[in-house]
Amino acid sequence: MSKLHLKKFKERPLSWSSLSSWEWSKDQWSKKYLDSIEGVPGPELLFGKALADSIEDGTCKVPGLLDILELKKEHEFKCNLGKIVLIGYADAFCDKTFKVLHEVKSGVLEFNKKRVDSMLQLDMYLLMNFIINKVKPEDVKVKVFWIPTVKIEKDNGDFSGSDYEIKFKEPIEVKVFETKRTLKDILKFSAYIKSTHANMLKFACEYVGKVV
Repeated sequence: MSKLHLKKFKERPLSWSSLSSWEWSKDQWSKKYLDSIEGVPGPELLFGKALADSIEDGTCKVPGLLDILELKKEHEFKCNLGKIVLIGYADAFCDKTFKVLHEVKSGVLEFNKKRVDSMLQLDMYLLMNFIINKVKPEDVKVKVFWIPTVKIEKDNGDFSGSDYEIKFKEPIEVKVFETKRTLKDILKFSAYIKSTHANMLKFACEYVGKVV
């Protein structure tokens, strides 16, 4: 990594993807956000992107997702938290009242109310909505739509192991969870962002020193 890459990192808006990658693996995070090396997307990521694209362009045929069609899809939030530029894209958001936020998830790992209530991605969107539109999170109707999926093994025929693909679990079902956040929640999350971003910068500066 060069000092030029470090400069680009400092100028890059902070996204939920960056925050979640940082928490998951510092090694993977540094490759993507410091060295600009994109990993090969797995079947889950490709499936999720295809689903998101179908929702955005209106071709999604999954029953149970019809009530999000009137909302703006892939709504961009971009704002400043102090000197930190934040960016995020909500799956569906009412850009007229600023009081309806929907996220669509798919996956093998089960979603439940507890998991949805702890989704910090929602805290980030609600924080940005508060900064931009001055709407308290208590006044926003938030729903998460989860569509269960399954892994289908594909035998590659050369005894080197099996690959797999992701498909909707049959019969296709959409489970809907409502969740709420408070002003206290997003203020706590803003403090988390500030401390995490400071740690990212420290890590990045040390990383430059190690490799240059």
